[in-house]
Amino acid sequence: MTRWSRGFRGGLALAALWLFGWGVGFGGLMEAFVDPHGELVDIWPAALGFAGLLGGVILAVLLRISERGRGYEEVAPARFAVWGLITGLILGALGVAIGLPNDIAIDTPVRKPIAPAALMGIMAALGLVAAIGSSIFFQLFARSPSRSVPAQER
Repeated sequence: MTRWSRGFRGGLALAALWLFGWGVGFGGLMEAFVDPHGELVDIWPAALGFAGLLGGVILAVLLRISERGRGYEEVAPARFAVWGLITGLILGALGVAIGLPNDIAIDTPVRKPIAPAALMGIMAALGLVAAIGSSIFFQLFARSPSRSVPAQER
């Protein structure tokens, strides 16, 4: 069992994993396929990377409170998914609170802002996917052979 996936180090690893996953993964997909000309957001990896970092911190706090002392590899994938969904809803609610639905709008002759419910749904779905991926990452990393070097005999 790995002790690094508990406490502060585990939370830091989770936040870094979400920063990378949201920024490069989701941001790269948005930049490549959904909004290649930057009509909605100019730099998707940076915008979603920030959201991923914030989401990773929120998820780490939620897991710390709810799972009390368990390592992330010990948390059931279904529980990870539920907390990821809740994290996505929190991120969506924060986005609505600061006015993102009006900022992320398609510039057409009639400016059409994204609906707040759509933003919350998208963020919840991304949180769910990222949490499932995080659970898989921690479970696979825990199963890998030990990286410690045995002490040499005298």
